[in-house]
Amino acid sequence: MGASGSSTGDGTGGAKRKGVQAPESEVFLADFSSKIELSLRLENIKKVGDIFVMIYTKLAQDAHWVELGRTENNLDHLEEIDFKRTFMVDFQAETQRKLRFETYRMRDINLLEELDAQKFLGSVEVFLVEIMMARSKIQNCGWLIKDLLYPIVRIGEPPPGRLMVFAEEDTNAKQAINFKLAARSLKPTDLWKIRTDPYFVVNRTYVSVDEEFGEEELEMEPVFKSEVVRKTNNPHWKMAEMSATTLCGSNNDQDIIIELYDWFRVAKPKYAGEAVVSLKEIMKANRES
Repeated sequence: MGASGSSTGDGTGGAKRKGVQAPESEVFLADFSSKIELSLRLENIKKVGDIFVMIYTKLAQDAHWVELGRTENNLDHLEEIDFKRTFMVDFQAETQRKLRFETYRMRDINLLEELDAQKFLGSVEVFLVEIMMARSKIQNCGWLIKDLLYPIVRIGEPPPGRLMVFAEEDTNAKQAINFKLAARSLKPTDLWKIRTDPYFVVNRTYVSVDEEFGEEELEMEPVFKSEVVRKTNNPHWKMAEMSATTLCGSNNDQDIIIELYDWFRVAKPKYAGEAVVSLKEIMKANRES
């Protein structure tokens, strides 16, 4: 007795059902944050000296401050200080980022890293959005100006000085990065599979700090997955596009880890290798191509 084909409901009668399709490319993370460059000034300092500023940052919901950096020392002992060193910080409209500026006068150059050994002059805490909004005001030429606050102040005593902060958006952070990848002579990941079905995953990296032990760890975060190129050991993938912020936080030297996988129709993908590159290397290769 002959077998009869089952209907698919799409007018094809006994035709075979369409198999599992190889996935297309996918963006895991779209980072729309901006990079903001902060410049600092100090004015009306009561007592001049080797003065420097420590900068800390955190999100509003976080409990602990993270050090962003420190300015150079005011070796010229000026009353009005324009610090040359600037600082980059992430700005996202949907998050509340706070900044803390602590001002010190150096007492002992041999204990530069020991803040308790230096003279604390005062501090300022602001939200990053306050600094951004000050840019649109004609008054003070876009600088946010705040009096330094000291824990103990006598009634009627003027503040120990004023801190001025200016924010400027880094246009390079929104730079679009386009690149194509190819591979040659890939080795099969399965004994019964002569040709691979490869795809790649782009991971940006960042350093996290273990709060308990203070140890630094390199973390990976996937941001993009390519399409699968079927049945080839010499794949050429389509153009990948993302922002510099998404790819590496706009850090040209930051490691970018590209992992290669072999796709299987009815099983989990198999790891096939990886490469570590940087945005600087990608841009150089693009110029030379």
